[in-house]
Amino acid sequence: MPKVKQNNVVGFRVSWTRNSQENWRRTNRLGGWLMVLGGVFLLGNMIFQFQWLWIAIVVLVVVVPLTYSYHLYRQGI
Repeated sequence: MPKVKQNNVVGFRVSWTRNSQENWRRTNRLGGWLMVLGGVFLLGNMIFQFQWLWIAIVVLVVVVPLTYSYHLYRQGI
């Protein structure tokens, strides 16, 4: 996702990311890296099998990029 161009199919497609190419680029770059790190943690969780960790990772992978994107939007980016 870090190199996905602005489109209607893939990426964090909310109204404020679609208003600016820079916001789209930064948000999807962060989201892509968080998805990779979340995947690594989920693989590690196969050993411990904490159900709360799975839920926390999924929430963070979605909430952090969207919050960051909204913050950029509020700054005018």
